[in-house]
Amino acid sequence: MSKLHYLIIGLLLWSNLFASGLSCKFEEVYQNGELQIGHLLIEEDKLRYEYFDPKLFTIIFVNDNLVVVENFETNKFQLIEKENSIIPELINIYKDFPDVMDNYKLNSLNISIEKKINKLFIKRLAIKSQNLNLSIFFFDCKKMKLDKLYFEFNPLKKYVPD
Repeated sequence: MSKLHYLIIGLLLWSNLFASGLSCKFEEVYQNGELQIGHLLIEEDKLRYEYFDPKLFTIIFVNDNLVVVENFETNKFQLIEKENSIIPELINIYKDFPDVMDNYKLNSLNISIEKKINKLFIKRLAIKSQNLNLSIFFFDCKKMKLDKLYFEFNPLKKYVPD
């Protein structure tokens, strides 16, 4: 292999080492046994929480706004109230990682954190309240540079992992 090939491979590895974004798959497990899966993308103060199910939706947090886009009709979006949402809290947990607390409280929600061994992100987030009992597992996490288009919602760009 030529020196140029080694240089290109080295640059690619080096750029991923200093990537500011995170891509994870998630699995939501509800108390009744229901299961939902999708992708989580986080970069700085931006977040994308996308369910794989076309009947569900994608949540984008950008510019301090929380937006929901239907997966089956991506040209329609809706601003939602962020004060009672766990989504902006995920950014704070990401920024604190690996020094996250074991427990957080958000209004009536109790949030427990289980840390992950691989040091990229938490393993599990458990949410408990009077109306909700849910665990979110994060896996296959990778540090990477994320295209800013993945955090735009009009139009919503489909996320295709590498």
